[in-house]
This record gives sequence, C-alpha cells and structure tokens, in this order.
Amino acid sequence: MGGFKDYDYFSRNKKMWDKIMEERQMYSIEKIIICDDCKGRGIIERERLTDYHNGLYDYWDEKCEKCKGSGRLLEIVEVTTTPFKIPKKRKKG
Repeated sequence: MGGFKDYDYFSRNKKMWDKIMEERQMYSIEKIIICDDCKGRGIIERERLTDYHNGLYDYWDEKCEKCKGSGRLLEIVEVTTTPFKIPKKRKKG
C-alpha cells in the first residue's frame, strides 16, 4: 500500500496532484483544563513565618492570578495540515 505506485500515479495526473497539494486544513481545538497553580481551587494558600522561636505562622488565601479565581483555564491549540509534496524523480545522467 502506498509507496512508488502512488508516486507514479500522481506524477501522470498532474492536475489532480496540484489540486491535492493546494488544499490546506486549519482548525483549532479548545479544551478546558485544571489550573496548575491552584490545582483547580481558584485560591492559593499562603503562609508566613511570624515567630521563629515559637514556630508561629500567619495563613491567608489569595485569588489565583493565573486563572483569575475560576480554577479552570481554556487551552486553545491551533492546527494547520498541509499535504506532503513528493519530490520529482531525477533523471540519471
């Protein structure tokens, strides 16, 4: 399947070959993903050491800046496909 037989077929049918090579497909894939920074919670827990000797910490939550507090991100991947052009046969000599 495929191989040199396809190349010979298309090289004899130049108009059809040119039409196939002009075709391009462009599309995008959209996917909702979990935010890596806040693990989908929308908030990030922070802590600060307030007293080293007693081991006391202050804790507070901040809204995640990456996802703006939603915990989700929209991932968009744009894809372009173009048919592969088979090089012409070179004549020996």
